[in-house]
Amino acid sequence: MAQRTAPETYGFYIGFPKTATTFLQLSLCHHPEIDYLHKSRFFVGDRFKHGFSWYSSIYSDDSRCRVEGDEMLISDLYQSFSETIDRISKLVPEARIIISTRDKADWLHSSYSHLLREGYYPSFKKYLDYEVGKQFLQSLLEIDERIEQCQQLFKTPNVLVIDVEDIRENAPAVIKNLYSFLGVDHDFTPPDLTTEVNVNPPALSLLLIKYFYLACLPYDKLRRLLSQKIPLPWKLKFREMLFAKRKNTKNIDELNFLQQTHLNNPEIIRKIEFRNSSLRANIYLYKPFLLPLEPLLRTLSQKLGVSVFSKKDQLAIEKFLTELEQSKQADQLKNLT
Repeated sequence: MAQRTAPETYGFYIGFPKTATTFLQLSLCHHPEIDYLHKSRFFVGDRFKHGFSWYSSIYSDDSRCRVEGDEMLISDLYQSFSETIDRISKLVPEARIIISTRDKADWLHSSYSHLLREGYYPSFKKYLDYEVGKQFLQSLLEIDERIEQCQQLFKTPNVLVIDVEDIRENAPAVIKNLYSFLGVDHDFTPPDLTTEVNVNPPALSLLLIKYFYLACLPYDKLRRLLSQKIPLPWKLKFREMLFAKRKNTKNIDELNFLQQTHLNNPEIIRKIEFRNSSLRANIYLYKPFLLPLEPLLRTLSQKLGVSVFSKKDQLAIEKFLTELEQSKQADQLKNLT
């Protein structure tokens, strides 16, 4: 394997979420000629003011191709996509940009299943009303425009678009092309190339989680009603003590940050209120009981043709995508006039 002499190749895998992101990130991380950095948040925060030399110092090895992966960069979650990609182009104008995509309806299925596994949104209608989810879908609807924007800033040969269907059909060929695009040894084969990663649970597992969650809703409503009478600082202090007992320092740090900076933010307060109950299905049902039975449940789901989506849900997906597309077209006409 040839030794690289200079880290002149910078790559950015900018998304999209739920488009084989874990698989692609692991493939980048395993390559010995790639110095992989995961979610530095450099281009979406105050760190950007430190400049290129500071960003370059984050990487551990000067002799390899440098690649950062953050599937959220293509969305408007951190800041506007235009601002993010403009910052990257100004600091690293010769960067290689990697974007992954998938069918919109397929993405909706996968995204909802993922959040349901984590204990969120037992109702598909509530999921469609989820504001962050709408932001992601809006980004997905604008994917062609965002790809074109990247091609204009970085030149078309420096932008690689990967479709999930191509990975399903021939993953080794996709990874070989990815390595060639970055200028590293394309004959390297990452481990477990044929193994699926971060796969959503089978439909039977998701249905059990959904019904478990629905059964807990009366308790959750009562708990939230009672908690409204308790001042937020008291609740934060109690949960800090609870997390300390569990030795979960990450949650303690997060709660301290929320307590110091966001006490007047209704969205953050709602997030804190929702945290414990939202993870119940994941903690008490999926991981201890359903996860060990996943191979059996997956086989049964396939043989029985079970789906977590009802006909009503399918109609809701079609309606939702149509409305977003109409909204996009209306915005385009408005810009023209």
